Amino acid sequence: MRKLIAALSLLSLINTSSFAEKLPHYSIQGTVIDKTTRAPIPYANVIIWNSQIGATTDSVGHFKDQMTSLI
Repeated sequence: MRKLIAALSLLSLINTSSFAEKLPHYSIQGTVIDKTTRAPIPYANVIIWNSQIGATTDSVGHFKDQMTSLI
């Protein structure tokens, strides 16, 4: 019985990972700058409104986030 459960668990992990590879991937990237001085803003949080998707800018204001869904 334990071998059957282990085999089914392994099969479900393989099936799930192969499904995840087939999902389309999207990327959002850019630079956050100050409106008046046009200087980059380091370590700012960038989020997509009403979602849990977000990123943080690096030391020169650049960010990049990859996701599998836009919604």
